[in-house]
Amino acid sequence: MTDESAPRRERVVLFEEEVVVGGRTRRVSYRVRVNDGWVPAKRHETAVAELLSRGPGVVFRSRIELSLAAGTLVERSDTEQLPESRGALEHLVSARKGTRGRVRRTRLVVQSGGELRPEPQGTK
Repeated sequence: MTDESAPRRERVVLFEEEVVVGGRTRRVSYRVRVNDGWVPAKRHETAVAELLSRGPGVVFRSRIELSLAAGTLVERSDTEQLPESRGALEHLVSARKGTRGRVRRTRLVVQSGGELRPEPQGTK
């Protein structure tokens, strides 16, 4: 006997990566909405992750396959390191450690067939 009220599961494939472009790093990662929180896609209970081959400038690249219900929220994060305008001495004596970056987050909704579409405005 099947439960017809259970949402249909869709196969979703995501690609996460970190690359070095022009001396700066750029990273793409995903999170999946689970109950009231977010889980990194590669740690989701249905995730099957595979490391892919790396070319020049690629720190890592992975393929993540998930089984998600239509309507599930997925958040894509694009992180780009901003150029530093400090000298070496200023960097060493500064209280601020690490690099500055810009993060752009895009919320997506799983559609029938596993397609991801931007979340409609006003539903966040």
